[in-house]
Amino acid sequence: MSAGSESPGTAEASVSRAVDPVTGFLSREGFREALEEMVDRAERTGRQVGLIAFDLDSFRSLNDTHGPDAGDDYLRRLGAMLREHLDGSLLGRLGGDEFAVARLGVSVKETIDGAEHIRKLLAEFAPLHDERPLQLTASVGVAVHPDHAGRALDLLLAADGAMRDAKEKGRGWVVLHDPKRRDPEKALALGYQADKIRWALARGFFVPVYQPIADTRTGKVVAVETLARIREEDGALISPTNFLEAAERFGLVTAIDRSIIAAAFDQLSQARRLLPSSFEMSLNLSGLDFEDDSLVAEISRLARARGIRPERITFEITETAALRDLGRVKKFTEALASEGFRFSLDDFGLGFSSFRYLRELPMSTLKFDRSYVETILSSGENLAFVKGVAEICRGLGVKTVAEGVEEPMVFSLLRTLGIDRVQGYHIGRPSPDFPSFPDAERVPSGPIS
Repeated sequence: MSAGSESPGTAEASVSRAVDPVTGFLSREGFREALEEMVDRAERTGRQVGLIAFDLDSFRSLNDTHGPDAGDDYLRRLGAMLREHLDGSLLGRLGGDEFAVARLGVSVKETIDGAEHIRKLLAEFAPLHDERPLQLTASVGVAVHPDHAGRALDLLLAADGAMRDAKEKGRGWVVLHDPKRRDPEKALALGYQADKIRWALARGFFVPVYQPIADTRTGKVVAVETLARIREEDGALISPTNFLEAAERFGLVTAIDRSIIAAAFDQLSQARRLLPSSFEMSLNLSGLDFEDDSLVAEISRLARARGIRPERITFEITETAALRDLGRVKKFTEALASEGFRFSLDDFGLGFSSFRYLRELPMSTLKFDRSYVETILSSGENLAFVKGVAEICRGLGVKTVAEGVEEPMVFSLLRTLGIDRVQGYHIGRPSPDFPSFPDAERVPSGPIS
């Protein structure tokens, strides 16, 4: 930002906060905490806080174009370059390709000038990777406290909205937050939902529900997918459609996933005597989970403490999450796979539908997006897609799962196509209870095997 603006002071340095290992910037949570302190200081001293949020345009194409290490190489060099040019600013990596810069004591004009400076720096930045230049543009959003928001979280939301407006305009734009452009009622609603999420986390009101998964050869339930719900005080269950956007915007996704994993492991351990020895459980991971370096150790600790053998647990990852930061996802998955945990590529067909992830990540299962399954009886193209992908997976030794199975005819067709497992309302709806197994064999009281 402007050379005449004031340093953020000790907001970043005085407290030890989580740092992104690739860029050296603060992590999302660390940046949010430091921004809150900066806003508090601004209010005490009557100054402004300028916040710039930017997203790297087409960052996800770097690895596809230049190889699997290109993305991390670019980010390492980007971090060093921005730290040099933005000395004194608060720097944060909010996600795989999303960043934020904050400074105390800057006006709206100075913040806009700083955003233009960042945009130009990025447009001219072209480090070499394997003797080929890596060059990207950025979409940049600007918001200033107290003009656009009174709280740090609202300021982040305002800058994020402006960044998304810049993205909609095309590549390489800078956009100032416009309260009229973004629905203020929606911003208030997201803030309310975020408060409700924190309330539910503090009281243990996030609970897992389980949807059964059946083997197509036998028709028997062999696993469950674990899904997150909020249990209201009256017992009603609230689905993620009512809180997921707020959780992602306010960086609460990983806290939710941690809570669900712990609760699901508890229930799996308690139900071991009622389950077949081969029974499995799958759980979903968000793209933000891979930015939490402590999560791998936490998952391992929870499994050991509850006597759960890792090979009974599959973590589902969407293509979108894998694209977010392939290098970090690879490191995360390989660490858990080395202990025996398994991974599934979720929602296949919804994104780039690349088999590359089956080669570069330790995936043992591929799950078709429900949009292909629900229309497979009426769409020849979807039928051909599912059939072809299933054949490739068999050759690779990768199991296939189809979700969205609503009727017996679809189940029969998928079995004919050689799909290994299916889930959907025809098999069973999500429930807080495990499926019952009246004829299940009893297992020893030791680890689930």
